[in-house]
Amino acid sequence: VAREESARAEAVSGFLIELFTAAASGRIRDEVPTTDELLAIGAQRARDPGVGPPAVRATLLETVGRVYMTQDRHVEAEAALRESLQLRARDNPADAVGRAHAEATLARVLTRRGEHDAALVLSAAVLARVGPATRPTLPLREDLVDVRVAALNSLGRYDEALVEATT
Repeated sequence: VAREESARAEAVSGFLIELFTAAASGRIRDEVPTTDELLAIGAQRARDPGVGPPAVRATLLETVGRVYMTQDRHVEAEAALRESLQLRARDNPADAVGRAHAEATLARVLTRRGEHDAALVLSAAVLARVGPATRPTLPLREDLVDVRVAALNSLGRYDEALVEATT
């Protein structure tokens, strides 16, 4: 596991260097690439099998999806996160925690897009799979509960949101 994490970190580092190098090519020396340019190049590169094994590409696509989410670009975020989940399922079906984190991010994107029912279904499924709160899963569970409370409040289901927030 430690070797896999080390290899993944190295691949991500190399990816970032390549990303900025590709974005800077053909530019005037002091011209800085825009966030949109970096994201477009990053998403394209993360989809390339030559970048690395599926686990690395899944991590990169999840990261790209998170950045898109912070920019309120939810369509692009959802696409990147769904691709990340497909790669995770193909590469390592046993990667339950990594998959759960990507699904939690996707549930947050769905809530922000106004797809509250879909976010509730997805977050409930992830919570059921993750099981009881343990030290490694506590932040994930808190994130999922936060998504659920936001979705329930948006649907006007305030009593359910209160119960969800206090259990």
